[in-house]
Amino acid sequence: MKIEAAPKREAHDGHQHHNHVHGDHHDHDHEHAADVSEYVRLGLMGLVIVASLTGWWRHWLSRDWLAFAATLVGGFPIFKEAWENLRKRRMTMELSRTLALVAALCIGQFLTALVIAFFVLFAEMVEGYTVGSGRRAIQTLIDALPRQVRVRRGGEERELSTNEVVAETIIIRPGERIPADGVVIKGHSFVDQSSITGESLPV
Repeated sequence: MKIEAAPKREAHDGHQHHNHVHGDHHDHDHEHAADVSEYVRLGLMGLVIVASLTGWWRHWLSRDWLAFAATLVGGFPIFKEAWENLRKRRMTMELSRTLALVAALCIGQFLTALVIAFFVLFAEMVEGYTVGSGRRAIQTLIDALPRQVRVRRGGEERELSTNEVVAETIIIRPGERIPADGVVIKGHSFVDQSSITGESLPV
């Protein structure tokens, strides 16, 4: 980085901008939190697990068919995704999970299958929430990037959209964010580099 001294009246930095274009609009990935049906499904599976552990079904049923039914209904999202991936000839975790559930059901371990399905769905819900939070945090940083930039053309300052600036000399005033990468060619000042470094506070 090369910095040249400038008179105090020039309270800005000349910032040589490279071929770097930012679009005005960004594609937004809409991460939805688990909907009500997922919470209800997990809640019912949890209730059946507790009921099965108490052994109340032994008074009316020879087998724990309630756990069997709950595994089929609760694990439906797993079975559906595994089938779709199998049709596309893709080997995924859902396929191995489905095999484990089917194997447990075939040997009569209905409660075991239900517990597996419950924790698989719970883990996926937590994973979805974590990924969604991370993406929202990244999107917040992207939204904080400047949309307008001042450039020097022919000795005059002009304001342009960031996606119109290519190989320009841009002007950064004290406290402003740096809209793109580049090399300081003139001046001395204070600039906010958080849009480049990813810091949550101005730096």
